[in-house]
Amino acid sequence: MRPTRTPNDHLRRARERRESQRYPGHPLSRAELAEAVNAWIYENRNRRVAALDAHYVAKLERGEIRCPQDDYRAGLRAVLDVATDQELGFQPRHRSAPPPPPAPPAAVPIPSGPSAHPPALGELIRPVASLPTPGAVGRREITEIRSVERMYRAWDATHGSGLLRSTIAEHLRYANELLKARCPEPLREELYSAVGGLVHAAAFFAFDAGSYEEAERLFRAAAHYAELGGDWHLRAKVLCSLARTSFWRGDPDSGLTWIEYAMVRADRLTHTERAMLTAVRSRALALLGRVQDTIRAVGEADEYIGQSNPADDPPWAAYYDAAEHAGETGHALADLARHGHRADEAAARLREAILHHGPEYARARAFCQLRLARLTLAVGDPREAVLLGEQGLTSATTIRSHRITTVLLTLGQAAERHRAIPEVAALRDAVAEAVTP
Repeated sequence: MRPTRTPNDHLRRARERRESQRYPGHPLSRAELAEAVNAWIYENRNRRVAALDAHYVAKLERGEIRCPQDDYRAGLRAVLDVATDQELGFQPRHRSAPPPPPAPPAAVPIPSGPSAHPPALGELIRPVASLPTPGAVGRREITEIRSVERMYRAWDATHGSGLLRSTIAEHLRYANELLKARCPEPLREELYSAVGGLVHAAAFFAFDAGSYEEAERLFRAAAHYAELGGDWHLRAKVLCSLARTSFWRGDPDSGLTWIEYAMVRADRLTHTERAMLTAVRSRALALLGRVQDTIRAVGEADEYIGQSNPADDPPWAAYYDAAEHAGETGHALADLARHGHRADEAAARLREAILHHGPEYARARAFCQLRLARLTLAVGDPREAVLLGEQGLTSATTIRSHRITTVLLTLGQAAERHRAIPEVAALRDAVAEAVTP
């Protein structure tokens, strides 16, 4: 006879005490709990897991599993805000006596000397089979797509697009196959939203690599999936990225159009998202030379960020914090410095961004360092600009980004006007060496 299972009411009650962010007024669902724990494990243990889904949480609550592995328990404690496993009804693992140590292997001579050549790496590599596509899409597949997207976003912000750009293609192929698979109607919009987020990540890789036409095609596809999924937050992010692409293509007027389009029904967006869109709008206005409109837009963006509440934001918006806002508006005001306006305020905002950007946003910090150096070369002390430029150059060498390379080139050009100063000439030469393939 099978032993009677005792339901784990401690875990169930702990979950039900947490309010769902997806459905306010209702308790946290098993699927949301699984997604949050997966995210915690990835962010804190640098590990992706696939087995922890709503079905696994159900087994825990039914008492079929009395003590999950350490990562799962740590994630559940963190997400459900408890201090001990006992509060979640988990039983301690029973420790058995350690097995006896294995007998020492027979001595094997280790090759040495000039005749010992390791095999070439190419001889060790074998083709990897494509990811198998499930016959039907469930919560697990959607959670995996979102987890992969987070991984790419985190890498991109820290290291730039270069090294992982080619790997995302297989995940896009897999996502496309998921769109063809059977999917329960209640999950269909979530699937579109998850795929749209992954396509946006791929588009941003192309954008950062300077492949602007490819990026625009992918951003438009991501916007399409965002609309199919009814995801206004993703839609705003994608259209904002299209605006940025337009800036880098030298077309700020189209960038302004994309931002205005993103702000349609802004009442559906959080204050953080409105701050982001308005700050990027100020950059378009600055590039167009509309000085007073830029200053007003920066002021409006400041008001929005002052009212923001991170608890209201979608997960991806966590990047748009006070440091990112200071940098975004600092870039806009730096463009006004060419017209003789707000140079001091631009420098102050860029310094604030540099000070508060964490290592996970290394590229954003490098942009601000290089922009501040260029601004200081234009309107400040060239020798101070050299120190700033050297810091930015040091940061840039850790990042694979066509956009960073472009900004380095503009810094080198700005240094030309002060080339008679030996320190500035040395910075110019260092920049030239860094951007030489």
